[in-house]
Amino acid sequence: MNNYIVFSIYFSVIISIVNFIYSLNKKISNSCKAIPILNLSLVLFSILELLKLENNSSIFGIFQNGILAFLPVLFTTFILKFHSEIIPRKIILSYSIPIIYIILKFTKVFKNIPYNYYLFASLLIIYITFFPTKKSMDYIRIRYLNSNIITIFFASIFFYVFIFIFYKNHPVLSISLSFVMIVIQSIIINRKLTDHPIDNLIKSIEQANTIFVLLDEDDNVLYINEAGLKFIGLSRDEIIGKKNEEIIKITKTSNHLIEKNGKTYRFSLQETNAGKVLIINDITSGNKSFSSIDILSNLFDSLFDNVPDGVVIIKEDGTILKCNRQFLEMFGYSKDEVIGEIIDNLIVPEDLSNEPKLLRELVKNQKTLRVETIRKRKDGKKIEVRLTVAKIKNNNTNNNDKAEDLIYAFYTDITSEKEALNIVRNTLQKDMLTGLYTRSYFLRRLTSLSEFSLIGDHHGIILIDIDNFSQINILKNHAFGDEILRQVALRIKNSLREGDIISRPYADEFWIIIEKAGKNYQQAREVINNIVSKIFNEISKPYYIDGEVIELKFSSGLHVFSIIDNADEVMRKANLALKRAKSSKDKIIFYNILIDNELQEKSTKERDLREAFHNRELKIFLQPICKYDKTIVGAEALLRWVKKDGSVLPPIEFIQLLEENGMIVSVGEEILRQVCEVLSENNELKFIDINVSPVQLRDEKMAERFFNIVSSYEIDPSKIVIEITENILIDMNDIVKNNIDKLLKYGFELCIDDFGTGYSSLAYLTLLPLKKIKIDKSFVFRLPDDRKSIKLLEAIYNIAKAFQLEAIPEGVENEKQLEILSMIGYKLFQGFFFGKPVPTYEFLKRLTKE
Repeated sequence: MNNYIVFSIYFSVIISIVNFIYSLNKKISNSCKAIPILNLSLVLFSILELLKLENNSSIFGIFQNGILAFLPVLFTTFILKFHSEIIPRKIILSYSIPIIYIILKFTKVFKNIPYNYYLFASLLIIYITFFPTKKSMDYIRIRYLNSNIITIFFASIFFYVFIFIFYKNHPVLSISLSFVMIVIQSIIINRKLTDHPIDNLIKSIEQANTIFVLLDEDDNVLYINEAGLKFIGLSRDEIIGKKNEEIIKITKTSNHLIEKNGKTYRFSLQETNAGKVLIINDITSGNKSFSSIDILSNLFDSLFDNVPDGVVIIKEDGTILKCNRQFLEMFGYSKDEVIGEIIDNLIVPEDLSNEPKLLRELVKNQKTLRVETIRKRKDGKKIEVRLTVAKIKNNNTNNNDKAEDLIYAFYTDITSEKEALNIVRNTLQKDMLTGLYTRSYFLRRLTSLSEFSLIGDHHGIILIDIDNFSQINILKNHAFGDEILRQVALRIKNSLREGDIISRPYADEFWIIIEKAGKNYQQAREVINNIVSKIFNEISKPYYIDGEVIELKFSSGLHVFSIIDNADEVMRKANLALKRAKSSKDKIIFYNILIDNELQEKSTKERDLREAFHNRELKIFLQPICKYDKTIVGAEALLRWVKKDGSVLPPIEFIQLLEENGMIVSVGEEILRQVCEVLSENNELKFIDINVSPVQLRDEKMAERFFNIVSSYEIDPSKIVIEITENILIDMNDIVKNNIDKLLKYGFELCIDDFGTGYSSLAYLTLLPLKKIKIDKSFVFRLPDDRKSIKLLEAIYNIAKAFQLEAIPEGVENEKQLEILSMIGYKLFQGFFFGKPVPTYEFLKRLTKE
């Protein structure tokens, strides 16, 4: 047999015996009686391996497998007993599994049954890992918070399983487990030695006649001793982790004396970073026990030494009386170097030499104080700290001495916290694409500037917008657009003064603050005008991107403000100026009061217009379309605003506003309804023209809604003539084209209004399936004297005839004009000569007479 295996077997026997003898130590066996039993199992396991070697009998292997089957249960018992836990019945019952297994192995029938050792061990490990009781967890947390026993125990289990699975080497398994147990036992002995004083302290507090209560910041009870439970009259389960009204009432008593059950008690309340310590003494007999003071002193010493912050106790003049280890490590000193020294000389930077005295004066009056400041280490390195200072009454003086208050100072190193905060702040304050400030940062700076400026200081705000930037993203791509934004941002930034604030709040807008532009409005305006001229000179130059040359147009709104304006008002006025600049030929506009007045008027008119629509004040007037003999064939519906006072406003007064605010869509459908009502009352009328805005045609569902309205009145769609203006070609997109196609499909007829005034009139004749054209009245107005107009009208008529279109001249006002037009060949006419636009009831009345 391999010498290495023989050696390992003998060595496993020796080491397991040593381990077992070591576990008989009282400190170990008293801690957990399962440890000697577990170690004895390892001894038997090793001896059986030796007997297998000497006798080559399978019976020893069976016993060895039996011990191996018991090991998971023994390990589980060990850890639960180690916690002082009562062994659950399920664990006790689990002993029956290896017992039954061993019995069955000795029978002929079942001697070859496998034992699923891995599953059994895994279930027990899961149990002790995830299902400890609250009592067990509290015990571990109090007694073994810094212990490595649990870590080593679980590591040994995984090591044990690893060895068994991959090597199936019993001697190595026995040696490794024995060594692990020796290490655990050594830690237990060491822990016993170090825990002895803590046990005595806890036992003293628990058995003391003085009442001890520990509260958290929310007055929940964390701990109360037996004397306290008797005083309150509750069990530990009824009070721990909960608020108790009686205890809270005691803490708020001002004279520190309480009466209960005929006895007098004096209490003291000490506040710490972790919470509060309430101590109550029975002073009925006049004999006060001072043992509680010693215990409290020990408790506070423990808190003082273990708090994570640097803590120092100083006199009012700054002399250090006491400090903890964390304070020394934070500032790099030894204890001998700080005790008795003035704290200012050790950790205060020269430029803050006056600060500590001011803080000590403040804390005298305020009792507590918290600030963030800079302190220095022994090596000169500066650190940022959060300093919490509290004044404490010092009663430890002789009767003849004047009591001097002490100052407790807590130092928290926030250098790393500040660095992380700066990184986050920089991320939140800067636009990732351009590196400019974000909208939120810009508004904070603007608010600060508007609130804390000196009287007389005038500042400027500049808003710059890239015209039609969305088209660039559509025609190119977003990466192309992003590069444009980066280059524009860089050019603007290089055109500004040092210290001026620039941000990119939205995709294609840039906001700029010009601080202290002048001491009066005129001076500031001149400075801002020069700056924005410089900016426009740079940003209007061509851009070279991906081999392409791009030229951009910009609009800018500007406003000069001072301390009398708040941030919201400044932004409102600047945005008004920008809006005006976008619709103006002058692309750089300063805010002025006239812009506000126009906005107010527009807002008022819009409100009135909405009310008028809901009150059905927007009505159609009809102008007849006639033959030469004045016989009415059709009409054109023209919108009018009939106010309550009877006054009538033409569409030129409000149609643009309807298009801007989108009301034109709803108003256009109302016009169609009124036209359908007229057609339903008079069947003789062949058609009515209605004007349709490009805004309506850009609505995806426009055609369907028109058809539904006409269908609801049972009107033939061919009686409705849709008049569009020549600028529709400019707005022609897929939506507009689809709406026109659908209208024609539904049976509506299409007509071009004001034909001949645009640049693309002839293009319509080939692009759109028209039925009619209306000739602009500017051609008719010059008749009969202007021969050029006559020639144009003849040419238009011939073109219309060639395309089989009905041509209708507008603006016919006298008989001479009618005669000339009739001689050219026109059959239908419209104008004041045949009738002005009138309300529908008058128009129907005329039709009835005819």
